[in-house]
Amino acid sequence: MSDYPRVLVPKPIQKARVIRINTEDNFEQQEQATAALLNHPLVRLNQDGKPIKPKLKGMTWIIVEAIVISVVSVLITIGYSSIVGGLALLIGATGTAIHITTMARGFIPRWKAYQIALQEFKGSKKKGKKPANLIAQASETAKSKQRSRLVRAALQQTVTADGRDSDAKRGRSEAALERHLRSHFGDMIHTGLTCTIPNFPTPYTPDFALIEPISGLHLDIEIDEPYNAEGEPVHYLGLDDRRNEFFLERNWIVIRFAEEQVIRYPDACCKLIARIVADVIGAPQGSPQAIALVALEQTNPLPRVKHWTRREARAMAKRKHRGSY
Repeated sequence: MSDYPRVLVPKPIQKARVIRINTEDNFEQQEQATAALLNHPLVRLNQDGKPIKPKLKGMTWIIVEAIVISVVSVLITIGYSSIVGGLALLIGATGTAIHITTMARGFIPRWKAYQIALQEFKGSKKKGKKPANLIAQASETAKSKQRSRLVRAALQQTVTADGRDSDAKRGRSEAALERHLRSHFGDMIHTGLTCTIPNFPTPYTPDFALIEPISGLHLDIEIDEPYNAEGEPVHYLGLDDRRNEFFLERNWIVIRFAEEQVIRYPDACCKLIARIVADVIGAPQGSPQAIALVALEQTNPLPRVKHWTRREARAMAKRKHRGSY
C-alpha cells in the first residue's frame, strides 16, 4: 500500500543518479589506479596507514643453495673430474639464477606499489589527511563530476510548461504551503503554470512548480485532499496515475503530499523538497536548497500518511476528516 509523501522520478534522472566512473577521464584513471595500489594485497599498511616496506623473502635459502652447490662442485672436482664438477656447478648456478629471477618478478611489483603508496602517505601527512581519506575524497569528487554531467544531459530532455495564468481554484492548503515554499525557495516557486494535454481542451496545472533556473530541474508539487467540497472522493489510489505519467514523460519529478501533511508539517515538507533538489543537482553554497537544509536541519522528518482508497475517502468525508487538522 502506498503512503504520502509520494516521490516519482522520471527515468532519465533515475539513470543519471547511477554513477559509473568514466575511464576516459585521466584524473579519474589516476585516482582509480592509486586506490587500486593502496588497496592491493601487495601493499600492506600499518595501523597509522603507513605502507610496510616489503621484504625479499627467500634470500637465506638462495645463499644456502649457492654454498651447497659450490661445496658439491668442489667435492666432485676433487673426487672425480673437473669437467663433471664444472658441469655440476653450471647446472646449480643456472637453477639459482632461475630461482632469483622468479623471486625478483614477485618482489619488483610489490616494491613499486610500496613506493607509490609511500609517496601518497608522505603527501597526505603534509596535508593532515590519511591516504584512505584522500582516496575516498578523490573518488567522491570523480563521482560528483560524472553525476553532474549525466544530470545535465538528463535535464536537457525536460519539457517545460507552455502557459501561465491558470484559472484553477486554490484552497487553504495551497496558500499555507506557498508562504513556506517562497520563504525557502524564492523565485524558484511558480504558480498558475499550465501544461497542454494533447487532444484535450483543459491543461494540467501544477499546484506548485519548482524550477531551478540553472540546471532546468522541474518539480511538480501537489497537495492531495481525500475529498472535495461536495464530499466526493478525490486523489484516491490510482486516480492520478495518468496525470503523474504525463509529468514524468516530460521529465518532471512529481512530489505529492497529503493535505494533512502540508497543514501540520509545512517545514518538514520544505525540507523534503530541499533534499530532493540537492540529491539531483547538488547543494552549492548559497543555493536555496543549501540554505533551506541548514535552516531546517532541526526539523523532524515528515510523518507518513496512508494513501486512501476510494471507499476510505468516502468514510473520511462522512466523519469530516479534513476538519481535524
